[in-house]
Amino acid sequence: MWIVTGATGFIGSQMIHLLNTVGESNIIAVDLVPPEQRPLNTQGWRILHFFNAFDFLNELYSPQFQQFDIRGFIHLGANSSTLESDWNLLVQLNINYSKSIWQFCVKNN
Repeated sequence: MWIVTGATGFIGSQMIHLLNTVGESNIIAVDLVPPEQRPLNTQGWRILHFFNAFDFLNELYSPQFQQFDIRGFIHLGANSSTLESDWNLLVQLNINYSKSIWQFCVKNN
């Protein structure tokens, strides 16, 4: 299984399309913006499941999620807005979220 964060953004969605092109469809897509709000980016996706980014962190550490054979974690999710002025939101999304994913990857090889 592949996990792609930032999945509905331009780069993340293209990563999923590339994975689909090489025959991969066992993909968990993760983003704050649901696919319905970015239909041009997500049209034709073949994925296993979509998770809201915050819900995903809870699922990631759940016992049932541990059964999956994760081949790769492609972390492209972040708030890249140059106009964002909420420092706490930037720290939460761009630092703490990334650290949580990194800690999971280190713990689970």
